[in-house]
Amino acid sequence: MKIRPLGAALLAAALFLPAQDATILPYPYPNARFEELKSYLTLSDTQVTALQQVNQSKQDAENVVYRSIREKYEALNNALNSANADALLVGRLTLEIRDLQKKVPIGGEPYRTNALNVLNATQKAKLPALTQALQMGTTAYQAVSLNLIDQPQRVGVSPFDLPALVGPPAPASLPPQE
Repeated sequence: MKIRPLGAALLAAALFLPAQDATILPYPYPNARFEELKSYLTLSDTQVTALQQVNQSKQDAENVVYRSIREKYEALNNALNSANADALLVGRLTLEIRDLQKKVPIGGEPYRTNALNVLNATQKAKLPALTQALQMGTTAYQAVSLNLIDQPQRVGVSPFDLPALVGPPAPASLPPQE
């Protein structure tokens, strides 16, 4: 079977769609202890564990979608590598992959409600300030870059601090010794 221009276009689109990894790392990092958030919201360890469980259930749901995407990509790859590629199958798989990609990342309900149910009223009242802080992040760092305000102090070592800790870089070539 010959692939017509529409089939060729779908084939080209399928080749350029990004592949999705089937495993998702927790955001922002796997072993987060959330000490600053615990302090700000006065969260108990039990509350943090409950919030992490809500987050894990969300990640599990996303992983189901990512596995489906991977399976569709495998089917697409098999269809493309077959002796007589079926343009309709290639197009259908491409569209199915795109529809699945639109489903991730999963946000909102029911995970937000489940997470909010872990908090008490006082803790919930502090959330708008965190939202405002997120919205001001870019603005604040632009002010830092223009020297209008100081950069916040970080706990630990930043990669940007490493040159100051280890000294200047070695010269590219050493002068000959006499």
